[in-house]
Amino acid sequence: MLVLGMLVVLGFTQCEDKEKPFTLVGTWRVVRVELGGQEDPENAELGKTYEFKDDGTCRIWAEGQKDRKITRSYKRDATQHVLHIGDYSYRLYVAEEGRVVFGSVDSNGRQLVTYTLN
Repeated sequence: MLVLGMLVVLGFTQCEDKEKPFTLVGTWRVVRVELGGQEDPENAELGKTYEFKDDGTCRIWAEGQKDRKITRSYKRDATQHVLHIGDYSYRLYVAEEGRVVFGSVDSNGRQLVTYTLN
């Protein structure tokens, strides 16, 4: 009986420990931009908001310009670690609760631009 009780407790613990799959759906703000591996504190993308919707659209706007939203389609390919926004494809470096980091590299693997969103 004790062994059965321990198995039940372990079973519940394992179920509770399973992580929910990460989703981009929600509102994110660009907090850091790097160009060529160097932080660019003057970049125009800083402070922009990305709102990813369930319907596969992403609305983007600059601070104070919510009336001038740009809407793009998006798709996340978790197996390939790729994020497609409109006509652009980015390598998805980090996708975790509260933080998303994506960017692009050239054909030689050199970093071109990286965005960090919180």
